[in-house]
Amino acid sequence: MARLYEISQKYLEVLDSLYDTDEQTRIDTLEWLGIGDEFQTKAVNIAGYFQSLDAESGALKEAEKRIYMRRKSIESHSEILKSYLLRNMVKTGITAIKCPDFEVKLAKCPVSVEIIDESLLPDDLMRIKKEPDKGEIKDWLLCNGPLDGARLVEDKVRLSIK
Repeated sequence: MARLYEISQKYLEVLDSLYDTDEQTRIDTLEWLGIGDEFQTKAVNIAGYFQSLDAESGALKEAEKRIYMRRKSIESHSEILKSYLLRNMVKTGITAIKCPDFEVKLAKCPVSVEIIDESLLPDDLMRIKKEPDKGEIKDWLLCNGPLDGARLVEDKVRLSIK
């Protein structure tokens, strides 16, 4: 069986050769050559295949979500146990526990910064992240027209399978 792009090319060539004919003659000619049916069959096969790929992708996303949730649960349980051990080591005054495989020790945390009121900090200590707000730009373009550095783009067609 021919590839879809080959069928499309043949289809367009036939339509070009029938440019001066009426619509019914074009339809009859395409049916007689079987191009329309061949294109339809190939398109249905391709659509079925990518629907199968989409279903497999969905199943993988669900598996990823389950694995992610399981990992988060395990990490949470580990953090709870670490906190539990830390509290009890501090409470009892035990600073180190040794065993053949590892050593558990209390360690002093490095100094960290707590921001109390961001508005009181000087500008030279602030990071400024500049990025376009596409929603605002779209609204501006729709209301005001052209803008240097941005434009509205409208895709002509997309596939819709129901």
